[in-house]
Amino acid sequence: GVEALIRGMEVGRIMSGEALDFMDVERCRSDQTWEWDGVSFRILHPHESDNFSGSNNSSCVLMVESSGGSLLITGDIERKAEEKLLERHAESLQADILIAPHHGSNTSSSGEFVQRVNPEYVLFPTGYRNRFGFPKQPVIERWQAAGSTLLNTAETGAIQFRILANQALTDPMLYRRDHQHYWSMPFKIE
Repeated sequence: GVEALIRGMEVGRIMSGEALDFMDVERCRSDQTWEWDGVSFRILHPHESDNFSGSNNSSCVLMVESSGGSLLITGDIERKAEEKLLERHAESLQADILIAPHHGSNTSSSGEFVQRVNPEYVLFPTGYRNRFGFPKQPVIERWQAAGSTLLNTAETGAIQFRILANQALTDPMLYRRDHQHYWSMPFKIE
């Protein structure tokens, strides 16, 4: 779907862990950083010495941090990339919000990774009744045992957080909950 997004907005540059057939991209590499409007962005993975070319483990991993909270975006990484992140960035992986690695696949969210990131919220970007059955139950259980609140786009629709400078993280806005149609609301006869 990235082609449709690019047609619909002005795009200055695209960073990717792998090549895209339809346009030039800048390869993301560990320790690329930039700041925008008081928000810090840092690529944590892949490292230039990694040999994950063409696999899920070549996904860009991005840490986004502000005075109001942090977000770790992991793409489709699996355990091998998680191990590399733990080797290189173990002390800086903690995040308030995590986009679950590989949609909650059994090949991701190792116990040590779960403990290090220790997020308040874990978001699973999945489709309703997806053919892979994501997120997988053992992954759900690992994140629940860590005390994280789990949200799945297949159930909630779009998930939106408002992160305000120097303030505690607010409850998420969940599209399906906050934009109900009259036919899905409880019926009350008086």
